[in-house]
Amino acid sequence: MLKIIKKLDINYLQDENLLKWLDKKFGTKLVLPTEPKGKKAFNTYLGIMGELSKWGREFNNDFPQEPEKALFYINRKTFHYGKGNLQGRISYNYIWPKFFETFPLGEIWLIDISYNKWFHPMWDGGKKIADKYRVSLREHHVFQPQQGTGFSGENLPMLALSFMVTCVFPILVADFCHTSSGLVFLFIPDRSFNYSLLKREGVFEDMVFDFGIHRTYGDQYSFDKYGAKIEANLSLINPKKLTKFFDWFIRKMNRRMMDIVNIEETEKREQLVMTLNRAIFDAQMSIIYEIPYTAKSYFFGLVDKLANIQAQLNNLKPREEKDYWRKLVSVNFIQDNLKSRAKRLSGVIGKHYLFILEKIINQIEKEGHTEQDFLDMRNSLHGYGIRAWKRMARKDGILNNNVVLLSAPLIFYLISRPFKYK
Repeated sequence: MLKIIKKLDINYLQDENLLKWLDKKFGTKLVLPTEPKGKKAFNTYLGIMGELSKWGREFNNDFPQEPEKALFYINRKTFHYGKGNLQGRISYNYIWPKFFETFPLGEIWLIDISYNKWFHPMWDGGKKIADKYRVSLREHHVFQPQQGTGFSGENLPMLALSFMVTCVFPILVADFCHTSSGLVFLFIPDRSFNYSLLKREGVFEDMVFDFGIHRTYGDQYSFDKYGAKIEANLSLINPKKLTKFFDWFIRKMNRRMMDIVNIEETEKREQLVMTLNRAIFDAQMSIIYEIPYTAKSYFFGLVDKLANIQAQLNNLKPREEKDYWRKLVSVNFIQDNLKSRAKRLSGVIGKHYLFILEKIINQIEKEGHTEQDFLDMRNSLHGYGIRAWKRMARKDGILNNNVVLLSAPLIFYLISRPFKYK
């Protein structure tokens, strides 16, 4: 369903069988016959080969010198190549050689997302819901309800992979492209890139500090001493050291996708996966954003959705959702569950998150926050005319900025457990 089928390093350049495999996977012969018969077919063949050669020359001529720009250039050129049947050809002949020229120790993983096992069931389910509620493509310009949100069920693998490559603040460790064949090309460079806007000189940095945006919902100690949040080390979090983590994450997502597809009730299935999609997106945004108010708002939204998922699965009795919410941000839960899960992540990623979790526990205890304080802060997003005002009035409202880095361990905890309705 979501399966790694090939892991390529620089030695692929000598594998002629790989091109044959790609041609078959992409249906290249539908537009470029390998053995053209007749003058007309041969002229067509030569014309297409000429177009490919011209595209390759332009691709190489415009190729960026900076490795960071090169990674995005490679991904965009793959995705936007107009003739889907030839994506394998242009990748093998032009794009991948430049990737390995730029990142000689990097890897390219080919990940299959099954149309039959994933996309077709999700699309069929969406159509049934659309028919039930009379949503039509002609009138509403969508295939199914809520498709315009970007969180409809079929998007799960893309959102999950996007989270996977950005979940270590503030580092980008890979990029990926979903091709016309159903294959995802995961480009794993041999170095990490810092995506922090605050680390780049320009308008955004000046605006954040001159306008005082960083002070809203912010922990001043964090900004004054070591930055917006604890940052991972670029040399330590090298993509080549994260391949076991990528393996683990993709394997877990595959199992959860299987759980989802096996849910027979179409609407329950769609509601669950849409909630999961939003949870993953909230987790990613809470990690990426450096404005404390934005990051913490997304973090509270993530915890909302994690509790909602358990309610959907009937793992919570009525009125237990708030108790579960509080549990997820409690020191005991972080200590007993999130840290134990982090220890199972091999290599540098496990050590990184263990360090993060220990820091967060120490800061929560130092600030004297309870899980109820977290829930009160979350409820204040609706405004301050709330039941908890008297309790909140006894607090200073400061919450360390690192708490949002709980987002990744919480997602890891979620995808490590089966999705089964009670």
